[in-house]
Amino acid sequence: SGLMSHYLKGLMWCLAYYIKGCVSWTWYYPFHYGPMLKDMTNLTAISETICFELGQPFMPFQQLLGCLPPASCNLLPRPYQWLMISADSPVLHFYPEDFGIDQDGKKNPWEAVVLLDFIDERLLVDAERLHCPVEKLTRLENARNQFGTVLTHLFDPGCVETFPSCNPEIGLP
Repeated sequence: SGLMSHYLKGLMWCLAYYIKGCVSWTWYYPFHYGPMLKDMTNLTAISETICFELGQPFMPFQQLLGCLPPASCNLLPRPYQWLMISADSPVLHFYPEDFGIDQDGKKNPWEAVVLLDFIDERLLVDAERLHCPVEKLTRLENARNQFGTVLTHLFDPGCVETFPSCNPEIGLP
């Protein structure tokens, strides 16, 4: 029942995201696998118990801490790199060198389920607050770690202007 509830909540989160916008910045699906379709019953009763807490989005460096592997730590400022690779880091266990993958029924490694522990948001944010104060970052790093302007791009079929590509070397004129 918990698995089904979380899965239904995930479906509801995705639908709301595309219709209303983000209904929760903190929600995540806490399992590596979904339920069997045949087990997805009594959904009306389950859906009536589901609610979301909006929370707030991660700052850019926090988001990268939550999704980059340690081999990509050089994309972050030094204090953040330390959190990912130092033996003294309080969150090093979020960045294991060895981890399992479940490739059952898949022929390519990128199709596998990566069996990593889920990151505890509070531990990550607390470690960042303690070890990555603003004073340790350069002016440019601080500027990178801000929310930017939200842009909306619209397609206009009546527009006939041609704009040169920024990537002509890959065949985009």
